[in-house]
Amino acid sequence: MIRKISIFSLIILCAGIAYANGGDMRVTDDGKFLALLSKAPYTPRQGVQNNMLVSFLRLKQGEMHHEAVHEPVLVKIRITKQGHSQEIAHMEGRAEGGIHEFSYTFADAGIHEIFVDVAFASNPGVWISFPDYMIDVQPALETKTTLAIIPMVGAFILGSISMGFLMYKRG
Repeated sequence: MIRKISIFSLIILCAGIAYANGGDMRVTDDGKFLALLSKAPYTPRQGVQNNMLVSFLRLKQGEMHHEAVHEPVLVKIRITKQGHSQEIAHMEGRAEGGIHEFSYTFADAGIHEIFVDVAFASNPGVWISFPDYMIDVQPALETKTTLAIIPMVGAFILGSISMGFLMYKRG
C-alpha cells in the first residue's frame, strides 16, 4: 500500500513539475540581493506576448536564509538583442512587496538580454544592478491548419475502420 501511495505521489509531483513556468535567479555582486525572473511561456516565441515577473529577495550574509523585500522599489528593465548595444525596449515601474510584473512581445528570434536594475523608493539615487538574463527567443510557429488536420483525420478514419473490422470478427 505504501508503495502505491509513493508511486502516486511521484506521478503527481512530476505532473506539477512538467507544467511549471520556471525561473532564472541572479544575485548581485555583493551577495545582498536576489532577483528571480519567471516567464510564461518559459521559452518565448517571436511575435507572441511573453508575461514576466521579477521578484526581489534580500539575502542574509553567511546564512542560507532570505527575506522578501517589503518596501517599494523602483524598477528599470532594459532589453537588447545579443551583440547589439542599442536597447530595443526600456520599461520603468514600481514594485510593491518585491514583485514586478511586465509583458513584452519579442519582434525578432535569437538571443536577447534582459537587464534589471532596482532602487529602493526611500533612496532613489542608489541603483542596484543584477547580472543580465539571457533569453533564447524561438522563431514564430508557422500555422498550416489545413495541412495539420490531415493526419488527424486519417488516423480517425483508420481507427474507425480497424474498430469496425474487430467488431465484425467478434460478431
